[in-house]
Amino acid sequence: MAAKDSAPAKPGSDKGTQGSGASGSDAGGGATGPFSSLQFSGNKGPIDIKADALDLDYKANVVTFRGHVHASQADALLTSDSLTVTYGKDFHEVKELVANDNVRMSQGTRWATGDRAVLDQARHTVVLTGSPVVHDGEDQVAGSKIIVHLDTGKSEVEGARAVFFPSQQKTRDNDKSTTVAKSP
Repeated sequence: MAAKDSAPAKPGSDKGTQGSGASGSDAGGGATGPFSSLQFSGNKGPIDIKADALDLDYKANVVTFRGHVHASQADALLTSDSLTVTYGKDFHEVKELVANDNVRMSQGTRWATGDRAVLDQARHTVVLTGSPVVHDGEDQVAGSKIIVHLDTGKSEVEGARAVFFPSQQKTRDNDKSTTVAKSP
């Protein structure tokens, strides 16, 4: 089954397609794909993280934020119950973010939810698990595991279920309305 990474499926809908896996790509490709701003890198401005509490392990370069976590950078937003950030030397680069429980990531009109999200800067991926669902407007893709490749805009979905809402468009030849699937 082919599915776009920015589409999701409505819970409880019988219109979804189930399968063992799916992959798709963003029409824009490259770093302009869905959630490309979620890289939380130094070239996108400051990362603002708020939480009820934090624990710092200075020797391991790890900071754990607990309770009502709200992380933002540019137009990307991540919320969760906890967030563990692993930094590089002297805390100058983010290597990995691990968000747990009530995870929601959003960028513009797209958003994703799940129980766990792991953002790996070296691999340029976000791995969503725990009933993950990715939304783009009404469209949605759900699965047991969703891997978003931030640098290519492609995604892999295990146990895929997708619901897409075709849009009405007029053809150039005769101004008749036809139903056309939305491009990613």
